[in-house]
Amino acid sequence: MKRQYSTEEFLKFFKESFKTLFPAKKFVKCGYINVISDRLVACLNGKINRLIINIPPRHMKSTLVSVVFPAFVLSKEPSKGIIVASYSSLLSTKHSLETKLVMSSEWYKKKFKDTVISKHHNTKNKFLTTKLGFRLATSISGTLTGEGADIIVADDPINALQANSNTFRERTKTWFLNTFMTRLNHSKKSIVIIVMQRLHYDDICGHLTRTSDKWHVISLPLIAERKEKITSINSKKILLKRKEGEILNRNYLKHENIPKLKAEIGTYVFASQYQQNPISNINSIIRREWIKRYLEKEEISEILYISQSWDTAAFNTQQSDYTVCITFARSKTAFYVLDVYREKLDYPEIKRAIVENAEKWKANYVLIENKSSGQALVQELRSSTALPIVSVTPVRKKIERLYSVVSIFESGKFYLPYSSEWLTNFELELFSFPGSIYDDQIDSLTQYLNYEITKSYPQLSIRFL
Repeated sequence: MKRQYSTEEFLKFFKESFKTLFPAKKFVKCGYINVISDRLVACLNGKINRLIINIPPRHMKSTLVSVVFPAFVLSKEPSKGIIVASYSSLLSTKHSLETKLVMSSEWYKKKFKDTVISKHHNTKNKFLTTKLGFRLATSISGTLTGEGADIIVADDPINALQANSNTFRERTKTWFLNTFMTRLNHSKKSIVIIVMQRLHYDDICGHLTRTSDKWHVISLPLIAERKEKITSINSKKILLKRKEGEILNRNYLKHENIPKLKAEIGTYVFASQYQQNPISNINSIIRREWIKRYLEKEEISEILYISQSWDTAAFNTQQSDYTVCITFARSKTAFYVLDVYREKLDYPEIKRAIVENAEKWKANYVLIENKSSGQALVQELRSSTALPIVSVTPVRKKIERLYSVVSIFESGKFYLPYSSEWLTNFELELFSFPGSIYDDQIDSLTQYLNYEITKSYPQLSIRFL
């Protein structure tokens, strides 16, 4: 029976390797390192053989996957063949030399005496062990003719500067599918790992996950967009737990520095490379430059009323949509988004959330779509509460409902806050629709705006937040 490795074993190895690679730096524990380590070990244990890791820049992804992992594999199984590829031959060579640095260290040679780098085949791009295992470094333009491996790793297979070029994206896909994947010694048992920041909605990760369900994906956004809990493949131990809005590694980047980063690189790059949620900017309807911003809720003047718009889902399953409530403030001249509530809930939880959100914001009226779970909710809430429930029946397709209110955005009458925990996720959907993965926030938004432009209201007095 094949030996099973533990995450703790790999983490201990990684810490020793870190000292060798970065002698002047102090190793700091981070939950996401445990997650990546757990999935790499799961590959060796036969639990995963197709792994995608999406993680922001400067989070040691290459050190973990391309440098230390090959050294760990060869320490345990020195006859294994490993190929590591990148878009750049210089980058691939650097990682190869760093793996060799770990394997040439005194602690490594003392502990793993069966793993010895061959004196007869030891170059900067390829070295063999005396047991005929190897690590080969290559690039997307390099040759792989005659090479076969047990583990292949694609580390940043496309340059971020080229990711918006359809030509380069297609070239990367062709290379990966027709060249790289053909190097596996065993088509089903051999291990394939991709580690990269997301760069485009149709990059290699997007393509593979849309066309196959065989890939185990670990997506680690810089800022948690919802409550997050990632457990171990083997033990179900919690490896990473984050609240919505929590930073992946506070030692790398703090909350107060994020607005500056977003301003420097732009929303699109931030959403893709840092949040691992690339926006489809093809045929998007709402433009970023149309959106106005407010700093604090208190600065919104002459609020006529507070409204809430609910788009409710029927079931709390991984396949179901989210339940969304957007809270709006209406002034004489503009519309302000005050809050976005977005969760996967079952029916009793939805009912409870509607009451709690309405009371929290003292809503003047609450819109609920008259379909699916919404029909029953309208009836129950009207009979059991004094909430100002308004039942809304959609009469047009989603895209038509958004087009009908585009003028509100174009004329500068739609305001979002400069910052909020829910803002990134909301903007991703707003600026990518109709190409967005989800559209529940769009449903809630257009339901409200369409109701506003068609409904006549009695004279209302000014209210304050």
